[in-house]
Amino acid sequence: MTLRWSPAMGRIGRGGTLVALALLTVLATRLPGTGDMEIWERWISNASRLGVLAGFAENAADYPPGASVVLWIAGLAGTALGWAPAAAIKLSLAGFLGATLVAFLAWTRRGAATFGLWATVLLNSVALGYLDIYTAPFLVLSVKALSETRHGWALTWFSVASLVKWQPGLIGPFLLLHVIGTARRPTREDARRVARLLAPSAALVGVVVLAFGTLPMAWAFARSMGHRSLSADALNLGWVITWLQQGATLGGDALFDRVVYLARAPLWMRLVTKALFLSQFVLVLWHYARRPADVNRTLAHALMGSLAYLIFNSGVHENHWFVPALLAVTLAARDAAWRVPALITGGFANLNLLLFYGFSGQGPGDSRVIGIDVTVPLAVLAVAFYVWMWRLLRRREGAYSSTRQ
Repeated sequence: MTLRWSPAMGRIGRGGTLVALALLTVLATRLPGTGDMEIWERWISNASRLGVLAGFAENAADYPPGASVVLWIAGLAGTALGWAPAAAIKLSLAGFLGATLVAFLAWTRRGAATFGLWATVLLNSVALGYLDIYTAPFLVLSVKALSETRHGWALTWFSVASLVKWQPGLIGPFLLLHVIGTARRPTREDARRVARLLAPSAALVGVVVLAFGTLPMAWAFARSMGHRSLSADALNLGWVITWLQQGATLGGDALFDRVVYLARAPLWMRLVTKALFLSQFVLVLWHYARRPADVNRTLAHALMGSLAYLIFNSGVHENHWFVPALLAVTLAARDAAWRVPALITGGFANLNLLLFYGFSGQGPGDSRVIGIDVTVPLAVLAVAFYVWMWRLLRRREGAYSSTRQ
């Protein structure tokens, strides 16, 4: 007898999958997370004690104020419901994950891609407690608006995301070039049109700067640029150089020990890695600007730009794979040729977190040393992956429509 998969069975299967994913997400809220959770609790305390505006200045952190606002709201909700601050933070992360998935599914109508997005970001967000997920719904809405030629909304949602964390700002140049129109010289009419489209974003940023203060925001941005490590536990070129520096400083045997990130790398080393990043980022922008704008081209080049930052810049942290991973899944939902790169990017994003912090936030410690710290060859593979992505991008150029969107 042949079994037939009826529509009713399909609905039951999808419902069961959703229930299982929801249960796993709830279970992830029970994990303690990394030591950053204590920082977020302190920010909630500052906002509760001083108010959200003065609390942001008191944080003296390297985040824009949006993250503090979301945490403040989570803290208020937690207090009203009798939750501990840590529980309120975890549930806010789960809420933003849910909002991201709903927005993504409603736009793409692709259940498999939505599941892939959940699997890609669950560890980063709900399990370990990083705040990157607070940017995700706004980034999804921005790309959705871009695909619908609603450029004003695309810029506005992008601005909201960038006011929560700085890393989404890497997408900005590609988004702006898309709106202006590439492969031709901009006209005065283009300038006036873009100015009108940017007006809501400029107003939003202006209000936030006035509310939270120019100096606190400037200091927050400066701190984000002032990390002195070559790599803050990120699988990238800086981590390979950190390993080599460890051997040069402590002797050859240290090359076979657990690699410990260098908190204060020499200035010349940091300048070299930053120059590599900037040269690659400008090259990606130039490559993008040579041909007409297309949503998939914009996503692909923004992905490469964010990978250039991740692989080559100094001071990059382990959770900074988030933006490339989100862009890769979004691109894969629109273009099947990017499914393998999306899987690899998501794999690196989660391996990076697992190898340094595990599921609980504590990490595997010395157990990751198997003859050599396994993070070193993985960092080399991450650099090789970037080179491979460049080749893929160049091959895909011919497949994109020459019609601007």
